[in-house]
Parts: sequence; structure tokens; C-alpha cells
Amino acid sequence: MTAPAHQPTRAERRRAGAAIKAQIIARRSGQKGTAQMTRSSTSTIYSGIGGGATVNHVLAQPDIIAAKIGDNLTTSVTSAVFGDATSQAVGGAILYQTVHPGDEFTDGDITARAEGAEYQLVRLPEPDVRRDPVEDLGGKFICTEEAITRNVLPVLTNGITQVSASLRKAIDGRTIDTLEAAVAEYSLDLPGHNWSTYIGGGATPTPNAQSPLADLVQAQLSFDVDGMGAVTSTLIVHPEQAAALRIAYGPDLADVLDAAGGVTIHASTHIGPGDAYVIAGQPGGLGVETPLTVQVIPKPESRSMLVQAYIVARPYISKPYAIRRLTGLAG
Repeated sequence: MTAPAHQPTRAERRRAGAAIKAQIIARRSGQKGTAQMTRSSTSTIYSGIGGGATVNHVLAQPDIIAAKIGDNLTTSVTSAVFGDATSQAVGGAILYQTVHPGDEFTDGDITARAEGAEYQLVRLPEPDVRRDPVEDLGGKFICTEEAITRNVLPVLTNGITQVSASLRKAIDGRTIDTLEAAVAEYSLDLPGHNWSTYIGGGATPTPNAQSPLADLVQAQLSFDVDGMGAVTSTLIVHPEQAAALRIAYGPDLADVLDAAGGVTIHASTHIGPGDAYVIAGQPGGLGVETPLTVQVIPKPESRSMLVQAYIVARPYISKPYAIRRLTGLAG
């Protein structure tokens, strides 16, 4: 027996009606319906698009669409790498400082002060400040008047899904490009072993030093040698390597990942087979000039509504020491 659908209270219906009325008034005055990625009180009335909402209601409240797209983006590589780390971009660019191993110390060692003398004047490392331009990424789809009048909800949900997937692909591709650039600039590659041929038991087990766990341990050792306190938290792999790990360790995989420091796996086709990115914490963030924004724009000449979503942003790496790339995992 399925649970009854949530019934909005009188107060919720009143707030929803007021929001819809405001949108209608805005349209009549020639304004665009715009909302950033925030959840308003009215979005809780509909438990996701399709939970009692109509096409007309959703189009009148772009914040519902923005929230749905935002939910879809939480499964992205960008979210896995940077978490919720964001910075405000200004003037069309993100300005950030890159921290390197050794930057936590002053230039030269501290010496003991002699009686009556001053403490030595220390020199700070020259800051590595960079400026990268943001990019305007977005997509759109059309809802015809017929689809709105007849409440053809799949037209709306499919459009949202496709725009979400396209945005996620665009942002994730740029995140991987940023990781690759950091690996190339700072020589962060580590040779690994073939995960698909690993045998954990039996008569001829693979030596422990050639196991996937050994590769993760070596990555953490590399972090430790840097002395920056980086601790492995995330593993970004191609789906083939994710499958190889599950086959190799079976039900023990969770214990293996715990032994490697509580690592979380995220699979993505943006990464080439045989490679894996080992991430410690948040090595950077997403520089945002304009947050995720949804606009619903009337198109009277075609009797339709244009729905477009966009974000003006750019991923950046400020802590390259928190990245390692394992190679050779496919043989």
C-alpha cells in the first residue's frame, strides 16, 4: 500500500498562489521569470516535479526547476572533487592563490634570539596568484502552449533532465581538464598496477605490493612526504576501474576503502581508462560569477515558453599538492 501523497496546507496553497500570481503579473509586464538555485517555500509543496505539480505551475515558479537541476548536479565529478567549495568571480574572472609544498614555512629557518637582540626578520614565499576567465555555460528547451494546456509533464521533465545532463557534462569536462593541467604542471603522476588482473586469494594471489590498495597507500605516502597534511578522501576513476575494484574485493571493498583512509569512489567517463585521480579534501573550488539561474521566457510568436538554465563559472585548483593521478591501472 503506497503512502498518501502530501497534501499542501491552506497556508502553503496561499503562498503558492501568491507566487504564481506574481509570475503572471511579471510576464504581463514583459519581464522574464528568473530564479537562482534556491529552494523557496513553495517548492516544498511539490515533492519533486510530478508530485502533484502541473506544467503551468512549474513554469510559473522557475525556482522549482533550478532546484531540480541543482539536485541533478550533486552527482557530478565537480561536486565530488570540490564539494561545496565556491569563490566569487569578479570582472569575468576568478582570482585565487595557488599553495605549494613549502609555502607553509618562511624562507629560511628560525634561529634563536640572542640576549638584547631582535628576532630575525623572516621572508614569506612569493605568492602564486592566478586569474582565470569564467565561462558562460547553459542550455534551453521549449514547452509549447499545447503541452502546457494538456499538462504533458514529460516534455518538462525530459527537458530538465537533458539540460541538467548537458550542464553536468560541460562543467565536469572542465573540472577534469583543470585536474589534468595541474598534474602536468606539477608532475603529479604515480605509476600504478593493473587492477583488472588482481587476484586476492587462491593458490597464486597477486603480491600485496601490486594490489589496488597498495596504489592508494602509495598515493597517501606521496601526500605525507609533501608534509602538507593532505589525507585521501576521494577516488575519481573510469567505470572500468570502478568495476575492477568491485570484482577484485567483492563485499570487502568497503573495508578496503576504509583501510585506505575512508575513501569515496566516484566513476566518470570523463577520465580515460587506466587512470584514477586521488583527491585529498578540496583541492580547489568553483569560481562563480553568476549562480545557476533558470529563466522562463514567453515566446508568443510560436505560442510557447522557452526554459533556459545557465551558470557563469570556472573550476580552479588552488592546492595542487592535494592531487595525485594513478596511471597504468588497465595494464
